[in-house]
Amino acid sequence: MNNLSEMYIMKGGFKNVPLKNFYSFIFEKYQSKQDLICELVKKFITDILAKKTDKITNSGIWSYIHSLSNADELNNYPTFLRASSSHASLSYYLAKNLVSMTESYGLEYFKSSDKSMVEYYFFDSEIEEFVGVLILMKSLLLPYNSYKVILSSTEKEYIGRGYGSKMYLTALDNVAYLMSDTGLYTDSLNIWVNYLPKKVNVWAILESGPYEKSKAVPINRNKFLDPSKVSTYIASKNYNKIPKILS
Repeated sequence: MNNLSEMYIMKGGFKNVPLKNFYSFIFEKYQSKQDLICELVKKFITDILAKKTDKITNSGIWSYIHSLSNADELNNYPTFLRASSSHASLSYYLAKNLVSMTESYGLEYFKSSDKSMVEYYFFDSEIEEFVGVLILMKSLLLPYNSYKVILSSTEKEYIGRGYGSKMYLTALDNVAYLMSDTGLYTDSLNIWVNYLPKKVNVWAILESGPYEKSKAVPINRNKFLDPSKVSTYIASKNYNKIPKILS
């Protein structure tokens, strides 16, 4: 029986605040190391922002991290901590001091994973800021080390600069097969049908009946497939044949 459903194409871009994903990671991962985070934030304030920290408490800093993880209003915090540029540059500062970063396609990233999910956090080292997040879930349909995209989001001010494409290519370097979500916004769809086929193998899995075998069609830039007829897209850098995806 076919487990794939019809794909939904949505206009525009996903209205997400990807930076909050990073701060959620910090808030959850370093609950037992709050003092370390607070000391790093104070050092960032003094060394990078050139501001004093004598009136800033550790509890206030941890509350600030929590607010960033929820994308809350920051009216109760000092003006220099409210600027979005401060949030983005602080994230890079924390990442460089807390985790091991890997270079990929001109970006730096680190990933956090468990048995079923992998989270990629991306930074541009030239501007020293966070630029986007890519979250994958282990695929139940595909073999080997294969994953499905469940969140792909670039910071609003950096959309259209090619970061999203680099994020996908980085993931493809680390997996056997990568499957798209069944709901794509137009900017993500563009990556799957116009950019990735120039770099890696991409197939469109056409919609089929409940007892029919799915049909995989290779995508190239000279052949247009109506997205409304597609159940999902699958890409691979290391394999040139599509695996069996029916249960």
